[in-house]
Amino acid sequence: MLQVIPMTIIVLGITATNFYANIYKDINDFSIVKVLAIGASLSILCGWLWWSYWVVSWKIEGLKKVKDAHLLYHRAVTGRLIWPKGHFYEKTEIKILRGRILAQLEKKLELPREKEWNIAPKLPKEYSIPVSRTGLYIGIALVVIAIILLIVSMNAIIPLCIVVFSGFGFWTYYNHRKKGAIFMRLSEETLEVNGLPIPWEDLEEFDFIVEGFGKDRNSYLQLKTNKNGFGTQRINLDRANASRIRIEYLMDVYHDRYLMNKQNRSQAS
Repeated sequence: MLQVIPMTIIVLGITATNFYANIYKDINDFSIVKVLAIGASLSILCGWLWWSYWVVSWKIEGLKKVKDAHLLYHRAVTGRLIWPKGHFYEKTEIKILRGRILAQLEKKLELPREKEWNIAPKLPKEYSIPVSRTGLYIGIALVVIAIILLIVSMNAIIPLCIVVFSGFGFWTYYNHRKKGAIFMRLSEETLEVNGLPIPWEDLEEFDFIVEGFGKDRNSYLQLKTNKNGFGTQRINLDRANASRIRIEYLMDVYHDRYLMNKQNRSQAS
């Protein structure tokens, strides 16, 4: 909601301004540009004001519900829901009548991180994430569109071009499958990524990194183990048939299960 509604306000505002400029044909080109510029500016301002007000409420509700405030803010920043602490844009948040409450709750960020144990009993003992099927679905959809166009227009040139483009989708899926049908397999003892099994006890740390913007934006899983020769590995998450947030959640669940089992064994002995 923090992303969708502001973007909806901006898009609707710009669309309405464009519609208004096209209706009144008697205004000159300079006036049209002026109207569009004012409309776009007002739309962005309204969307920003909506975010500036509601992001404070979101932070308050989130900080009240979680113990791990550090993880909450980390995920919100990497997911582009909020700005990092101290950022210039973070200072545009509207904290009227709520600033003291938020400041009190944000004191959790000054304390050492208290991680929540995320056991999730409904998840099975082993969970597999297949490779992404997006390329396959795009290829199939384009082939269907090409067949429909061929039947309707009886012109083979455009459908043939679409079929050629669909080949890129099939090729992407084929490459993903060739590297392994399963992107990740998680259990209470082992993490397996791209066919490489890593016992949880060998994993020193893992983190999720987002780099770039727009089309160049990529998400990576960074793994570091205590085994010689492995070093630090970065694994691109584009091949996964799951979102970065979903993978991060599953990693937390199964790693916490391992820690819980290890603690139980220590207490039993």
